[in-house]
Amino acid sequence: MKKEVVLLLISTLLVCSCSSSKRVSRDMNTLRSNLYYELTSKQYEGVIYDTIYMDFIDFSNMEYYTQVKRNGGYIIPLLIFNMQRTNFRTILGEYSLTQTFREFLTEAMLAECNSSTSFELIDNKDSIYDTTNRYRLHLKVEHNETHGTLNHTGYLIMLPNINDEVEGEGGKVRPSSTKLSIHATLTCGDETLLDKTYSVTHKQSDTLRGFSSNYEVTATCLDDMTQSLSLATKKIVELISQELNMLTEGRRINVQSPS
Repeated sequence: MKKEVVLLLISTLLVCSCSSSKRVSRDMNTLRSNLYYELTSKQYEGVIYDTIYMDFIDFSNMEYYTQVKRNGGYIIPLLIFNMQRTNFRTILGEYSLTQTFREFLTEAMLAECNSSTSFELIDNKDSIYDTTNRYRLHLKVEHNETHGTLNHTGYLIMLPNINDEVEGEGGKVRPSSTKLSIHATLTCGDETLLDKTYSVTHKQSDTLRGFSSNYEVTATCLDDMTQSLSLATKKIVELISQELNMLTEGRRINVQSPS
């Protein structure tokens, strides 16, 4: 009987060791995932009238490393069957991305505005701004937080022959969500034409996905968080570009209209 109890304790430790937040965090920060931007706005085919110089975006305002915290779970310790399920909640960190978020935001703004608006957007990362009669855009990331949820399951089955056992693992990924706020300021000389914060909350589809490998669960959760941040960014970039286009067109019409 003592031997069976010892085996039970050993098997419990084996299963539990597969589901620590340290391991998930290590895996999450070893992997890398791509942010992406898909152009879906109608392409502008008219005359480009104006130029806007976009200042260097110097702050991503997100965690550096992806954070992983244990969020409950349970253990089923039996003599012939032992299982543990551990739930984790994650916060996406910039270290898990293939590029910084500010770089991605810059590229997304350039792609969107230079495709769907009547002005040219120029990356003014070198601060070339030699006249007060040019449009100048400044973006600041005020809030940038993406959460993910996953669980890891490990099990061990002791077969009738005490020397035989079967181990396995798996888990599920729940939809990620992003809260993102970006402040935009547009000036022309001493005149401020736009001073506004754009905020969105995006949640991925409600599909619960299961996998047969804890590592695959972790990788999928990371990709889901990255996709969530990409889509949240897309919503804000489209809103900003539409308003910039409306402001520059309206100002041009007012200047051209007879008094």
